[in-house]
Amino acid sequence: MHREIAGLIVLFLPPYSPQLNPCERFFEEVHKATADTIFPSLVEQENVIEARVRALADDTDAMKRLLGYEWILTQCGMVN
Repeated sequence: MHREIAGLIVLFLPPYSPQLNPCERFFEEVHKATADTIFPSLVEQENVIEARVRALADDTDAMKRLLGYEWILTQCGMVN
């Protein structure tokens, strides 16, 4: 079903476009913390994930490098 909405432009994205969805890179980094690991319990796996998310969140420079595509930085610079 196709519906047109006045003033709305539908832009179809390519099937793989991580530069348009920077959270993919973030979750890829989180996934690396648990990849190829068998955890004795779900709680232990959650602890590892939480520790990785906290480490990433605390490292602002690393987050900027990871998620700071040029188009995002340009757009953010335009916001006052």
